[in-house]
Amino acid sequence: MEICKGKQLYTIACYLQRADERDEKILEKIFKIVANNITEANFQFLCQKLNLVISETDMSTKSTVSLSERVQQALDRWKMDSNNLSSTALRDQLTRALTMIGAYEIMDKITALKLFTCALKF
Repeated sequence: MEICKGKQLYTIACYLQRADERDEKILEKIFKIVANNITEANFQFLCQKLNLVISETDMSTKSTVSLSERVQQALDRWKMDSNNLSSTALRDQLTRALTMIGAYEIMDKITALKLFTCALKF
């Protein structure tokens, strides 16, 4: 109540909105890292861990669309299907799935990105 009396509510709302936008940008960068570095076999395992169904139409476009584009489309679809989760929750869920499938090189890059963004934040 005191915050509202001090007319600081708008400032706090702006801060929270900027934090959400920042988390969204970090998630998009993580998607790019995954899309550019994952192998075909790991992509199949990742789809299983994230409960993504690869339809027959996706399989038919396999020859015309690069792996990184297919991964990006699949991650975007997963994000839309999980729209009730925050960007941070999606990031954590993706991180757990990548750890489970053994994509340690990708995890190293994501960890470096997380550390870098935390260092810039403070």
